[in-house]
Amino acid sequence: KDDVESQIADASEAVRLSPASAEAHLFLARALLGRDDADRALGHLKLALKELPQQRESKSFGRGRCGKTLLIV
Repeated sequence: KDDVESQIADASEAVRLSPASAEAHLFLARALLGRDDADRALGHLKLALKELPQQRESKSFGRGRCGKTLLIV
């Protein structure tokens, strides 16, 4: 149980430091599910989904050898 609480604390800090980070919200959602806090986890999953399209656009760069845009996800 202490490990889950530590993960929640770390993930909460990540969200605080980078509230637009889909990865931080996903990390926190997963930790919250470890504590059976599905309602809060769902809220962070929704925030992550909201941020993913924006992060994909901002991380897109150049074209690969096959002529397709490369994405870092």
